[in-house]
Amino acid sequence: MRLSERGVMTTSVASRRAHRIHVLPGSTLGRSAVGCAVFGIALTVAWQLMPFGAWPGFIFQITGGVFALVAITRKRDRAISVIVSVIPMLFVIWFIAVELLSLVGVLGEH
Repeated sequence: MRLSERGVMTTSVASRRAHRIHVLPGSTLGRSAVGCAVFGIALTVAWQLMPFGAWPGFIFQITGGVFALVAITRKRDRAISVIVSVIPMLFVIWFIAVELLSLVGVLGEH
């Protein structure tokens, strides 16, 4: 803390800058996470045109989510787009878990 020209205690510029909310990622890993998540969603939407169905899209979404988690924890990238990149990964994990549980008979057919 320091005393400003008006005699008011202020914080440093770096600590004020840390509380800003960013939309675009600041790290390379964050940009990769957002790119993989968006590309994965696009591949999943176009699943009928893909030779292996929606699986390439699922793989990109999971990769994007893992990149996003690493960018959030290791690189301290708190951009909204990086945080939102985790959501498609969670949906893919949920979808695969439900499909596997219904395949082995734990869940009924859906």
